[in-house]
Amino acid sequence: MSPGMREKLVAAGVLGTVLLVGSLVVVPDYRSCRDMDRAVVALRAKIAGLDSSSAQVRRLRRSVSIERAAKEATCRRVPGTPGVAELIRSMPCAVDGVEVIDRTFSAGGVIPVPGARDVPFDALPLAIELEGTFDSAFRILRHVESLDHLVRVSSVRLSRSSEREDLLQATLSLHVIFEQEGGS
Repeated sequence: MSPGMREKLVAAGVLGTVLLVGSLVVVPDYRSCRDMDRAVVALRAKIAGLDSSSAQVRRLRRSVSIERAAKEATCRRVPGTPGVAELIRSMPCAVDGVEVIDRTFSAGGVIPVPGARDVPFDALPLAIELEGTFDSAFRILRHVESLDHLVRVSSVRLSRSSEREDLLQATLSLHVIFEQEGGS
């Protein structure tokens, strides 16, 4: 065998070995790289979806906190007890003989919340009778309106005083709402 032929056979053998190694190693690796590229694309799509979901969760959390703040600002709390003693102590317009001549409080027995069904709340009726000026009666109404817990003004009756023209007789009927024992 001539040296040129031997070189050609060695070159053909090397070329064959390279092609064999290439087909046995590189082609399967190329396939696995292609599969990995597809997996990377799929994972990036999932990440984009997660980013979108995370942004949506952040928006929903902000929305919930805004709604919670609005609820706190507009809704009254319902205590576990009526707290009538504290309510009476907090009332403005003490008897002073000028604006308020007389003031009495009468509490009734516990009743279910009037006009409500299937709610775990009770009400304690509280009547305030006042002989005084219109401003003193109005101050009591404004005070009840500003309380942080739920108090329903059921009725307001005003009539002129028979003794003095600048005074009136006021009867304010309230229901102090509170949570029933064992309520949620």
